[in-house]
Formats: sequence, C-alpha cells, structure tokens
Amino acid sequence: AMLSRLLRRFRPTSVVFRRLWSLEGSCVNPADGLSEEQREFQQVATSFATNEMQPHMKSWDEKEEFPQDVLRKAASLGFGGIYVRPDYGGSGLSRLDASIIFEALASGCVSTTA
Repeated sequence: AMLSRLLRRFRPTSVVFRRLWSLEGSCVNPADGLSEEQREFQQVATSFATNEMQPHMKSWDEKEEFPQDVLRKAASLGFGGIYVRPDYGGSGLSRLDASIIFEALASGCVSTTA
C-alpha cells in the first residue's frame, strides 16, 4: 500500500523516488551508535551470513533443511548461547548485542536465523 501511494505521488524517475529506494540515498548506517565491540560483532556476523548462509538459503528453504553444520560454525564464532553466562559456556552478551547479531545473520537467511 505504501509503495502504491509513493508511486502515485512520485514518478519513478524522480530524484526523490530514486533516493527513497536506493542504497546510495540511504541516510541510515546500521553501525551508527554502536560501540566498537558491537561493530565488530556486526561485521563478523554479516560476513558469516554473506559467505556461509546466503549462497545456500534458497536451497535450504526449498528442501526444508536445517543446516546444523552451519549453525555449529556460527556457534564457534560465539553466536550460540549468546545470553548464557560465560561460566556456563555462553557468550554472556546483552539483548542489544544479540539483536545486532541476529539482524546481521538474518541478512544471510531469515528462516535459519529465526
């Protein structure tokens, strides 16, 4: 509905429309406001999602596969047991840290990250 309203209001060739829907025109940097440690979590998770998850997401969804091997790799990076205290084998990170990681991993495969 929102896209339809925008299409009626702006011609697809208009500068405003192109800026609204292009990555170059985006004014939001997902790393803005994050600590250095959180930026590092985000970068590692995004890289993992791009390299280990994204190339396979279509196949996993079509075959209804749950990629345990890939999730084990993610866990080895500290992305398993995120809220669990370190003395119990977890990462001991905050809910905010976890949301940053989950958002980055979801860019590779939403259904697996969920």
